[in-house]
Amino acid sequence: MAYKWFVGLNPEDALPDASQLSRFRNHRLGATHVDDVLKQVVRQCIEHGHIKGKIIILDATHTQAAAQKQQPLDVLRDAAKRLFRVVVKRHPKLEKKLPALPRVKSNEPEAERIMLRYLAGLGEKVENLLPDHEGAISEKLHIAKQIVEDERLLANKGIRSAIDPEARFSWKSSSKSFFGYKEHLARPRMRLSQLWKLRQEQAITVSS
Repeated sequence: MAYKWFVGLNPEDALPDASQLSRFRNHRLGATHVDDVLKQVVRQCIEHGHIKGKIIILDATHTQAAAQKQQPLDVLRDAAKRLFRVVVKRHPKLEKKLPALPRVKSNEPEAERIMLRYLAGLGEKVENLLPDHEGAISEKLHIAKQIVEDERLLANKGIRSAIDPEARFSWKSSSKSFFGYKEHLARPRMRLSQLWKLRQEQAITVSS
């Protein structure tokens, strides 16, 4: 009921179809403009004195990554394969100039370090052959650099996916783990009366 009151709906009014939000976001705003709208709302809140920074309410939520966590050797191998493939796909004539992927087994004592050196060398070779690289090649090259420069990788505490290098392994509780992101949300404490006043002021701004 409070939400209906805030958006100007009577208790007996029907709610808009849930798909209207996604239609508005995707077809009217576009994915790149959602943040602009949110920034504008925050800016108006600050200008009208509704956000004063005295009290901040914190919350956190866990988001699963769209990728599986991997062992260091698999991270290195996948990153190398993905970089190699994208270069060859766009520049087939360069295939013979790129270093061949080493065949190492997971039980080899230096397997991870061998693959680490290979990935570093492959990245340098690609940069030398394609100094003006862009698009997918730049993306895969950037990921390769992140992995090579991650000092915690071989200790199994750093990057755990060649597809999503930003995702991390963590714990929800003492017994439940997850692979993904922990998002922290912060907002100022606002009373419902303040929100209602803000809605009225915004309505006046739009109508004028």
